[in-house]
Amino acid sequence: MIELLVVIAVIAILAAMLLPALAKAKARGQSISCINNLRQLQTAWLVYVQDNEDAMPPDVALADGAMQRSKLGSWVVGNTMTDTTVSNLQAGVLYNYVRNPNVYRCPADRSAVNGFPGLQRTRSYSLNVWLNGDMRFKYPDFWPGDWPYIKWKGSQVVNPAQVFGFLEEHEQSIDDGAMEVDNPLDGAPSTDNWFDLPADRHNQGCAVSFADGHAMVWRLKYPKGFSTHLQPAANDMDLRDLRQLEEWTPQNR
Repeated sequence: MIELLVVIAVIAILAAMLLPALAKAKARGQSISCINNLRQLQTAWLVYVQDNEDAMPPDVALADGAMQRSKLGSWVVGNTMTDTTVSNLQAGVLYNYVRNPNVYRCPADRSAVNGFPGLQRTRSYSLNVWLNGDMRFKYPDFWPGDWPYIKWKGSQVVNPAQVFGFLEEHEQSIDDGAMEVDNPLDGAPSTDNWFDLPADRHNQGCAVSFADGHAMVWRLKYPKGFSTHLQPAANDMDLRDLRQLEEWTPQNR
């Protein structure tokens, strides 16, 4: 009996030593997979631009009750909080370039479809709204061609390695396919507010891709907790994260 207890104790000690290492290895694997997903989406974005006379994939939003959804003709369609199938992924203009639905979701994203606790959402990523975004449902007088900060064509992005394309959006913030980032240069007063919030699933990191095709995990300075759209930065470190994302918008590059 004593020998058995000793063996059990040794096994317990080994398990306690190995489990954190296994958890770290799993988390690292998920980060790598997420980065690869974003590389594929960003490559699809680049190929679309080449195939369409330099025009970027559209990202057109519509009202969806208290939330928003992407319109048919956008890079992706629908609202990932409520989509119960991959049909809205398949209806997006990028799906012909990336036909694997798993690429649209981070493996570390455990969020469920609203009202369906056992059904995982189909998408974790959103596209920079300044890259051919269209928000006329919110701003009736808005016309993208009259707003020089919205880039329509790939050649308008002068420093693509420093302009973010796709990004993991926080599971309580994501709805349509646009990642909205306010900027003092958009004609509105400068704010310290997050409109949409990045995710922090990867050890307080967020996977992000750039318009030249590369992707990485962006280490955030402050953990992200969503309360509402246009929420103020929680503190100076959170504000520094916001300013970094603003710096990666095309009008600053």
